[in-house]
Amino acid sequence: MLERNVGLSNYCFYKTGGLARFFARPLILEDLLEILSFARQNNLKYYVFGVGSNILFSDEPFEGIVITLKNLNKWIYFDGEYFYAGAGVLLDDFIKFTMNFGFSKIIYLSGIPGTIGGALYMNAGAFGVEIKDFVVDAEVLKENLEIQILKNSEISFSYRQTIGLVNNIVIAAKFKLEFLPRKFKSFKVRNTVIYKRNVKQPIEYPSCGSVFKRGPNYYAGALIEKCGLKGYSIGNCEVSTKHANFIINKGGATSFDIYRLILYIKEVVYKKYGITLEEEVKLIGFN
Repeated sequence: MLERNVGLSNYCFYKTGGLARFFARPLILEDLLEILSFARQNNLKYYVFGVGSNILFSDEPFEGIVITLKNLNKWIYFDGEYFYAGAGVLLDDFIKFTMNFGFSKIIYLSGIPGTIGGALYMNAGAFGVEIKDFVVDAEVLKENLEIQILKNSEISFSYRQTIGLVNNIVIAAKFKLEFLPRKFKSFKVRNTVIYKRNVKQPIEYPSCGSVFKRGPNYYAGALIEKCGLKGYSIGNCEVSTKHANFIINKGGATSFDIYRLILYIKEVVYKKYGITLEEEVKLIGFN
């Protein structure tokens, strides 16, 4: 069940990262419980993620267990009132499943990479819509390895974070969608959303999506662009010329290159605007 010395670059959208001493990809809850029990018994730290769409792993070895949940509970069903999905289901696959029932605003999240678990943890959003708008509750595994159901209000959704899910692992979620019985609108809106994402984002290069969160009165990408940083590079990574809040791997970049560029962007923006940008990307293994 545990693999040794696995390269994390194969599990990160940036295509960078060092080796994990142990690596695991559980299929069912019992697998996950066994892995976490092993970590406890051997005093090993662990990190849990989905498909690696918003992560930057350090180039240094991870001396513990890295656990991907992209294969965990890959099921979806509808009971006539609610939709249910396991943590490893891709958000976009879930959206396509719901399209069989008509048009819902969840369509506006089309094309966002990541799993159901990751979407909840980050409160994924786009075009004024967030995953929190549809979640009824989530089934989570707590630090003490007990299962708990958290209601939407207990999850404490906010912009790109969920305080109630800190130190909890999402294993499944329940959704309530409001439908208009016009399937054709679903396809039209979905195609428009995906087209806009493809036009505005540098999807031809490895990246983690938006590197920084937007602030209460600013968009990070706009500040970075006003600082003249579009196209600025360190090593083989670059501030995208298409979208300034994207850092792209142009081939052969290291995680340290990307990390240095993140720090440089923050420094320049702070010096010019007095604003400290906050990372949306999760930095794993950096001091």
